[in-house]
Amino acid sequence: EVPTGGTGGTGDTGEVPTGGTGGTGGTGDTGGTGGTGDTSPPPTGDTSPPPTGDTGLVGADAIAPGELVINELIQDPNAVDDGDGEWFEVYNASGRTLDLDGLIVRDDGVDGFVVSGPLPVPAGGYLVFGINADPVANGGVSIDYAYSGMILGNADDEIVLENAGGIIDAIAYDDGATFPDPTGVSTSLDPGYRDAISNDNGAYWCPASSAFGAGDHGTPGTGNDPCIAPTGDTNALPTGDTNALPTGDTNVLPTGDTNALPTGDTNVLPTGDTNVLPTGDTGLVLQAAGLQPGDLVINEIIQNPAAVADGNGEWFEVYNASGQTVDLEGLIVRDDGGESFTVTGPLLTPAGGYLVFGVNSNLATNGGVVVDYDYNGMFLSNADDEIVLEAPGGVVIDAVAYDGVTWIDPTGASMSLDPGHRDAISNDNSTYWCEATTPFGDGDLGTPGAANDACP
Repeated sequence: EVPTGGTGGTGDTGEVPTGGTGGTGGTGDTGGTGGTGDTSPPPTGDTSPPPTGDTGLVGADAIAPGELVINELIQDPNAVDDGDGEWFEVYNASGRTLDLDGLIVRDDGVDGFVVSGPLPVPAGGYLVFGINADPVANGGVSIDYAYSGMILGNADDEIVLENAGGIIDAIAYDDGATFPDPTGVSTSLDPGYRDAISNDNGAYWCPASSAFGAGDHGTPGTGNDPCIAPTGDTNALPTGDTNALPTGDTNVLPTGDTNALPTGDTNVLPTGDTNVLPTGDTGLVLQAAGLQPGDLVINEIIQNPAAVADGNGEWFEVYNASGQTVDLEGLIVRDDGGESFTVTGPLLTPAGGYLVFGVNSNLATNGGVVVDYDYNGMFLSNADDEIVLEAPGGVVIDAVAYDGVTWIDPTGASMSLDPGHRDAISNDNSTYWCEATTPFGDGDLGTPGAANDACP
């Protein structure tokens, strides 16, 4: 996940339904005074030494997004009651020893606590937060920090790790809709996807298989069991989208108008948008229906390739400026003349990432461009045309209208937006576009899937 950009409001308002607001939990740290449940020493079971060059403790407020990863949780133990046996584990992906004193842990309802007292976790180490630190009563798990004030809902809930700078990591499990929903078994992140983007995706989680303590399954304080053949890779390239929208759109932009956007596009970046997480959030995935104007930016276009025919080599690229990982399933892409397609199937793009839409995903015939989504139902005219990105509800996210007059009109090179003007206002202005200079694939010029060349 690692959402940057958007001007989001305080906290995460793009939440799934809130989890339990439950009781006060077990005995242990109240989150404010560092109660008797705070075990504080480095987590047990961690056999990974700090890497060479580790210069010491890093305070909680200096932890960057993605440097802690929510890695395992048991919200519905079987060996003991939930009020004694709930726990979750975090992994230190920072390469530094972190002191979690002051870390905020919460859901999207009213539950939460603040770590009180020194709580170091070494680079590559695991740390277990639990509602009860007594192994006799908690199902036999070694807890590194006992908390109160937060209950893990059995059906659906969120875990958010936050500091003064914003959200470090967040997950939202969903009563078995996409995440596992086991009883007596932890929900465990596959070790091959142990990062703060992948853990947003329920397909990379599975029920643990190793037994611990009093008989429940999980690997608290150590590396997780691998998931067997995880499915649902949201970056798989769709083959042959046939979901074209009906023709008949009459909202044609005038030929030569390089500034006007189609009706409905506010042509401004949202201020105070409450549908995105703060800068750096690595948590919840923003769905296409929640996109706001400016969250996606049309960044590069090749409408007239030279290495291959137009019908094989046309492509365009969008940049994710939302500050969140976005799933583009359901996004409508159209021009103003009746051509269009709708993205079908999950299609994730991380915050700050680039995604290439192309008319042909075959590298051998498309000029050597790696296409993330293969579409049909739309062609890019050589002289003038429009590209409009529209949310399922009809909100225009971004649009450009090139005209071959005030805009450049290259052959065998992409039209490339200057990196210093990479936003949904500036890209309406033809003066901020130039011909790409970097060769790719079979010899045309462009930077598909990567940052653009600077314009002179």
